[in-house]
Amino acid sequence: MKPQFNLRNINIIAKKEFMDNLLNNWIIILTVLFIILKFVISFVSGGGSLGDVEITVVGLLGISSLLVPIISIMLGYDTISGEAESRSLLVVQAYPVSREEVYFGKFIGLGSVIAISTLVGFGISGFLITTFVGGTNPIGFLIFMVLTILLGL
Repeated sequence: MKPQFNLRNINIIAKKEFMDNLLNNWIIILTVLFIILKFVISFVSGGGSLGDVEITVVGLLGISSLLVPIISIMLGYDTISGEAESRSLLVVQAYPVSREEVYFGKFIGLGSVIAISTLVGFGISGFLITTFVGGTNPIGFLIFMVLTILLGL
C-alpha cells in the first residue's frame, strides 16, 4: 500500500519547522561563521588583499564539508529527539497526518533553513568579494553554494 501524501500537511509542518529553527543559535552562528571564513580565506589567499573567488572556494571546501553536515545532523537530531522528549511528537502524530508527511515536512523545513543560512553566509561575502575584486567568474562559486546546500540536505 502506497502512502498518500497531502502536500498541504507537508507544507504546514515545513513552515512550522522553518519558523522554529530560523532563529536557532546554531544557524545564526553558522551564517556568521560562513561570512567570516569567506573573508578570512579570501584575504589570506590574496596575500593581504581580497583574493580571487575561485581560490577562496578551494579554501572553503574542507571547512564547509565538515561544518555543514555536522550542523545538519545536530538540527535533525534536536528536532526529532527534542520533540520526542517533550512528547510533542506524539501530539503531532495524533493528528490526521501520516508519519511520512511529518518527517518529510520536517526534512523540507530544516533543509530550507540550512539553504537560507548557506546562501546568506556565502552569498553576502561572495557578492562583496566579487564586487571589490572584479573580473571573477561567479559561476563556480554558485555551483559551490548549491553543492554545499545539497551536502547539508
